[in-house]
Amino acid sequence: MIDEALVIEEKEEGWFSSCDNGSSLWIFAPDSKIRVWCATTSQSVIFRRIMMGHVLVSAAVLVFDSKKDRTGPRSLSSFRTAEDIFGYYLVFAFTLELAVHSIGRGFVIGRYTAEPESRPYFRESVFTKLNFAALVLDYGQLVLELGSSTAVVRIGRVARPFRLCYYAPIGVQNVVASFVESVPSLFNTIVIANAVWYSFAVVMTMEFAGMLRLCNDSGVAGKAECVGTYVDSTTSVTASRVWATRWRNFDNFGESYLTLFEVAALDSWSEVMYACMDVTSEDSQPSRNHRPWVALFFIAFIVIGGFFMLQLFVSIVVDAYARLRARESGLVMELQHRFHSIERLLEFNQPPNFPKRPKAQPFRRLCYDLCIPWDSTTTPDETGSGCDRVMRSIRRNFDNVVLMVLGCNLVLMATQHHGMSDWWAQTLFVTNFIFAGLFALELGIKMVAYTPQHYFQSKWDAFDALTILIVVVTAPL
Repeated sequence: MIDEALVIEEKEEGWFSSCDNGSSLWIFAPDSKIRVWCATTSQSVIFRRIMMGHVLVSAAVLVFDSKKDRTGPRSLSSFRTAEDIFGYYLVFAFTLELAVHSIGRGFVIGRYTAEPESRPYFRESVFTKLNFAALVLDYGQLVLELGSSTAVVRIGRVARPFRLCYYAPIGVQNVVASFVESVPSLFNTIVIANAVWYSFAVVMTMEFAGMLRLCNDSGVAGKAECVGTYVDSTTSVTASRVWATRWRNFDNFGESYLTLFEVAALDSWSEVMYACMDVTSEDSQPSRNHRPWVALFFIAFIVIGGFFMLQLFVSIVVDAYARLRARESGLVMELQHRFHSIERLLEFNQPPNFPKRPKAQPFRRLCYDLCIPWDSTTTPDETGSGCDRVMRSIRRNFDNVVLMVLGCNLVLMATQHHGMSDWWAQTLFVTNFIFAGLFALELGIKMVAYTPQHYFQSKWDAFDALTILIVVVTAPL
């Protein structure tokens, strides 16, 4: 295995090495005086400090950027402002920097020496790619500003401060690189967080849709009495009674999701919690601490959807940073890192432990053929009767059909809102029973096919069974 990894190490350059004739940009040979000067200059500390000063100044200029009249073509007088001239100078300076690096070390191919720091500019690190992307945005902004100078085309300026990452100390670069490396894992965490918020949002919509309303006159009992005028006891001013909805509510899925997002961020979450605790019934004036148990729900959501998810995000970035530092410090060699990656790949790709296809039990064999893919004891036969072909098609797509039914159920649950018509409420009630029956049928088929003893060996299957049981029990509610 080590020998194969060494072969991979030698072929790392791949296609780029096969196209490399030793010249940068296919023009400047290794012994070219221009290339030698550019290579020496690009590795000079003075050059790096000069360019870092340009980056700092370009970022500082953004602070003094003010809102101007940028509708229509620019006039000659506004085009010659000091800001515009300095902006062109910065683009020229960064272009010159790119040219020095590309001539000295090559842009994509054309390594100057065998040292790692002399790799072609674009392939040196993610920060050189970030520098190049920022320069492209600067040129795009200049081209677009010739005809229009709206704020949209100037948004590329926000990429200027990110050039500092290339000149920053190695510790800062490691922090940024670890965040970039953890993006795929962060995406998985975002999916989990959205699943948690989705579940809580559906529950809150079902429980508090249309409830977070009140009259500005606290002396009335409900919406029916919230008419006419009243005298404000604090200001002694006569005002009209208004039955209003709170700023944050759970009237529909969108409002519920947004409100819970703010609660997870701890943004005025106590006000939302107290409002829900004071809810009495629909079209009734709230009463203080009428539902104290709601506080437990909010605490559970903040712990699960807030603190726990935040810890997941932080731990993923910290883990990526630790792996990056370990690889750079030599604690984990590259070959060891690949070996551990292969081990993890094998761990997550273990073949499923399906039971053997029964022969003496026709009903169980039918359930087996419906939901379990072919194992080593059964070979798919593409020939046969029409019934056999239908069974093969169901067997291939059983999980996809279940996933599609689950998606439809989630979409319909998200359509519940305050003020929906009676026929739609009845439709949701009926479809809730239908989906509960379909999920119970899926559980029954799998229990018969796997047998309970084999089915509950998987923790995920046990969790799935518990979820379906809760759905079936709460369907009439």
